[in-house]
Amino acid sequence: MTTSLTHARLRELLDYNPETGVFTWRVHRERYYCAGKIAGTTDKHGRHQIQIDKKIYRAGSLALFWMTGRMAVADHINCDPSDDRWSNLRKATPAQNGANKRPHKRKLYSPLKGVTVNWHGRFQAQIGVNGCNIYLGLFDTAEAAHAAYVAAAKKYFGAFARSS
Repeated sequence: MTTSLTHARLRELLDYNPETGVFTWRVHRERYYCAGKIAGTTDKHGRHQIQIDKKIYRAGSLALFWMTGRMAVADHINCDPSDDRWSNLRKATPAQNGANKRPHKRKLYSPLKGVTVNWHGRFQAQIGVNGCNIYLGLFDTAEAAHAAYVAAAKKYFGAFARSS
């Protein structure tokens, strides 16, 4: 049986320090949850996560919930997923949160975000918006392709755009 986390339940179990972004347990439960101990772990992507009532939550989203009373996707303004300070968080949609992801590091990808190298050695720019890839063109240089990506990112994502 799964139940939704309520604001009252969150505040009963955890304290949040908005200046440091750190959650600590308010209660002693089982042997791993000691009152005063820092709550949660870090996943392989550097995000803090906390298990409450057998469900794992991202600490950034819990911070938004703790401060505002509303659960939401948290975007880290400085793009550091481990920095859950209140001043570094903003409410976002999943698409806005994905807009400032780091570029892929696969073969045929340029180190510049939004740029791939095609089989003919030209640079292709594209951007993902609402689950769809939008082709922005082929360019002779990676820098020109990246400039097209940056312009599109500003158009589609505004303040959530990330160019690197």
